[in-house]
Amino acid sequence: MAAGIGTPWTDQRAVVAALEAGTPLMEAAPFEGRSRFEIMPGGIVGWWLDGRLTADLTLRHVMDDTVSIQFVQTGGGRRRITAHGTERHGGGTLYIGLFPAGSRQIRRWRAGRPIRYAAFWVPPAHAAAVLFPDRTGRLPAFTDLLNGGLEAPFGLSVTMTPAMHAVMDALIDGPPRPAALARAYESLKLHELMIEAAGVMAAAAGPRRAADGVPAR
Repeated sequence: MAAGIGTPWTDQRAVVAALEAGTPLMEAAPFEGRSRFEIMPGGIVGWWLDGRLTADLTLRHVMDDTVSIQFVQTGGGRRRITAHGTERHGGGTLYIGLFPAGSRQIRRWRAGRPIRYAAFWVPPAHAAAVLFPDRTGRLPAFTDLLNGGLEAPFGLSVTMTPAMHAVMDALIDGPPRPAALARAYESLKLHELMIEAAGVMAAAAGPRRAADGVPAR
């Protein structure tokens, strides 16, 4: 199974089922480098990769009810989401998406592009319990997703901070470790990235303030 690469649409649930069955997802991809998928506690699907495309790559997903977090450290492409236009999907950017069931996402990259990337699918209930236990720090769109009232995908993108880049570097370029320790270390760094993304969402949910402390328009 190749996660929709050069094929018709792939359902998110089918991807998760394949991962749980131990089926490699990138074996048929036009990609050379390192790639790893993980099923993490709470039903989170984590994925990171570092390499180069050897042919054009298209990923087509029908999304489930999910919080999507994508750190695109290097690499450039385009993304299209149901009910939205096409946007740049490029290096040095954090993309947060809230997807009600049935949403569609297409991502395209050109051959020869290096890609350094980490991403997550987080079930809304788990995100609410672990990342946003304080309801005042939740985006209204996230509350709608959690309650089943989000009618169209919601997107938020920001430039990655130096702290985000540092965690990505530590995740991908860390020194070799014994397998058991490597897994624990990787899980720790992936959770750090999720916490960084949660901070961005919480900041977006709060009132914006100008430099003098007066609420900004």
